[in-house]
Amino acid sequence: MFSELIKKDKRNPKYVAEALAVGLELLEHDEWSLDKLSKISKLKYHSCYRHFKHVTCGHSGVYTLSAVRKRQFKCLVCAFDRDVEAADRIGLDIVPICDKYDPSSKRHFKCRKCNTTRYLDTSRLRDGVFLCNTCKDSTFTRPSSVYLIRLIFDSASFLKLGMAENMNGRIKSYGLKEKFSFETLYVQQFKTWKEAQNFETLIHTSFKDYNLNETTSKKFMKNGFTECYPSELEDRILEVLNNKKESNGNI
Repeated sequence: MFSELIKKDKRNPKYVAEALAVGLELLEHDEWSLDKLSKISKLKYHSCYRHFKHVTCGHSGVYTLSAVRKRQFKCLVCAFDRDVEAADRIGLDIVPICDKYDPSSKRHFKCRKCNTTRYLDTSRLRDGVFLCNTCKDSTFTRPSSVYLIRLIFDSASFLKLGMAENMNGRIKSYGLKEKFSFETLYVQQFKTWKEAQNFETLIHTSFKDYNLNETTSKKFMKNGFTECYPSELEDRILEVLNNKKESNGNI
């Protein structure tokens, strides 16, 4: 069956153009791609799959022509590498038996503190929230930080005060709706999530009457819009942040 597939797999100009339009290069089938096809359960759809290379990263993938046209594909190697980085941030290791090319959204992870292995959805990594049921290590017991950033859009800019174990990951979770940049104005590290939360609450309490109107912030972000402030308050908020930090002895 596969030998026949190789003979039929010609670089159709239409498929070549469709692939290039979405950042892929159409390749002929080889031993690697045929091995991946042999592991696909829906055998009747084998003829719809083609072998592609991602132009930006150089990794290969096997996708249906329909998925390429609809942009419903991703580089599984890059996704695996992102999972490794996300797991590292919350104290987990991916179990070596995982296949980089496994399209499943779940993988086996091992807690570094107690070596307990669990099968988790990778979305748990991106959320940054994980509790090991054996040693009880979680986001709540690991270091966190309080930060003040300026979010900058084409038509507006405002301040965002927040807390997170990983600030960049938290910013991504805001679901910002248009092209943006941000400027970090203040970051303070704390030993635990609870200490960071207490400090953040002190600051929000000081400026509870100055919150940016939610109607405005919702135009630019899907989450985290309740703790934003006008840019004009930058100096005042920074002053309070530094004063609270000193008065609480670095909590």
